[in-house]
Amino acid sequence: MPEGPELHLASCYINTACAGLVFSGKVEKSEVSKNPAVPFESDEYLISATSRGKEVKLSLSPVKEEDGGGGAREPMDIVFRFGMSGYFTLSPAAQLPKHAHLRFYTRESPRRALCFVDTRRFGSWEALGTWQPERGPCVMLEYAKFRENVLSNLAEKAFDRPICEVLINQKYFNGIGNYLRAEILYRLKIPPFVKARTVLDPLLLQNQDAGLTLSKKVKVKKKNPDLLELCHSVPMEVIHLGGKGYDPTHRGDPSVFENWLRCYCVPGMKSLRDGNGRTIWFQGEPGPLGPKAAKSKKKRRGVKADPEAPRPKEFCGCNEKADLQKKENELPSLGQEAAESLLSRSRSLQPTASRCSRRSRLSSSFVGKTSKENEGKADETLAQAVFASGAPLSITANRYWKEHFKLLCPSYMLPPHYRLSQSLLERVCARVRTIFIQRIGQAESLTLAVGGTDVQGDDLLNIKFVTQEPIFLKRIATRSSRHTGESIALLSERAKSARPSRVEHLLIDSACNMKAARQILKARYLHLIVFGCLALGLNLLAKDSVSVNTMKTVLANCKAP
Repeated sequence: MPEGPELHLASCYINTACAGLVFSGKVEKSEVSKNPAVPFESDEYLISATSRGKEVKLSLSPVKEEDGGGGAREPMDIVFRFGMSGYFTLSPAAQLPKHAHLRFYTRESPRRALCFVDTRRFGSWEALGTWQPERGPCVMLEYAKFRENVLSNLAEKAFDRPICEVLINQKYFNGIGNYLRAEILYRLKIPPFVKARTVLDPLLLQNQDAGLTLSKKVKVKKKNPDLLELCHSVPMEVIHLGGKGYDPTHRGDPSVFENWLRCYCVPGMKSLRDGNGRTIWFQGEPGPLGPKAAKSKKKRRGVKADPEAPRPKEFCGCNEKADLQKKENELPSLGQEAAESLLSRSRSLQPTASRCSRRSRLSSSFVGKTSKENEGKADETLAQAVFASGAPLSITANRYWKEHFKLLCPSYMLPPHYRLSQSLLERVCARVRTIFIQRIGQAESLTLAVGGTDVQGDDLLNIKFVTQEPIFLKRIATRSSRHTGESIALLSERAKSARPSRVEHLLIDSACNMKAARQILKARYLHLIVFGCLALGLNLLAKDSVSVNTMKTVLANCKAP
């Protein structure tokens, strides 16, 4: 369903497409539309458009006054509401779209027509219309009035409803629809079924520091926007997405918009129906006002059976019939009585085998189905495997990997590379960060381990906490800064600041710079115990032992034939 950004882009499209065009004649309505006819006619008139929330106003302005006739002498405004599928397009008059229910013809030759196209016919228009009075200020173009309208009416009964239902109440949130409310609540981590007043009341009590300058206030707002600010900024993001923008033909590449979405219809997210019967997408718990005993809404996907897949053999009579089939080939070698007995048994099993064949086909048609929730988990675990192994993100576009996963689960679709690099990467990082914080918080004491190079021999500092098992913290490319005691002490102190009260030990893997780092850190933190790596010590001990002349003789004798 078109929402505020789409209607604003529609008005921009009309103003751009109709710039410099002169329209003429009557406004034509299709016969199947139940909307009223538009009583407007003029020899020459211009068309412009403005938007407000979920409405678009078309202004028809005659170029000059006309004498007599049935022509319209005054401008006319027509207010459109797009319903489920409405949009505007400028098409040649000889090739009108199939569902063009209202048409404005140009005066040029060959003629063109600005058409209001509505496939599902839920859209409407109102001649000599004005903005609906029951709709509030536009969240995009009238932000100050919109914010004041919401905060001044929080005592109304409407705000006792869940926040997800209030967000699509056009009396207060004119322009917000289904996908926008999901994205706004997801960004603020607000459960959809909490009371709206509980969420919005704190906005009345915000105490702004009078000592802050205007630039600092703007900076704070940008860093920590509240719900009403996101109701303005998120639709504006959609408007400025780039790509093809508003596409009346709906033939453009939707990847730009799909890549922008973080919650709405994204695999792994949950969904429920609200009190209005609309589906809300969210992450986490629904909230205390959620529907009772409701299950997450999941799309069912039918999967055709693989024609080459083996049929199940456990059904009654199938294996026995196969054995009899084999023995029928041996009839010439059997006696007459044995042959007739064998044939009668084979005929008696034919109905059973037919039933088994039907069961086999039925069961194979359900092979490989995955739920929406499991598909989201599979995407996340696959993404983590790709990130951890250093595999290229384009691996999911490789046809051999696709064939492999199709054999494992025919219904599972590998996520595209742009989801791996954005939404899935964010989810994996958030989950790993949560696990990291939980483990660090549960540990009574910590050891900070600082290690050397990577597998390619590049100088790196691998910094990790050691609890019951290592927890990777950070990797720093030292580049020109060598592993001196000063640099290790400086970088280790930076990592140590993440949890300074619990870090009691420091483990360094190089004996040469360990002493210098120990002296620097011991001078700053008296409780800190610095020691070397045991594995490195054993490795150096083995090397020193082998270098002794006696050991060299022993090794030489062992290698001798």
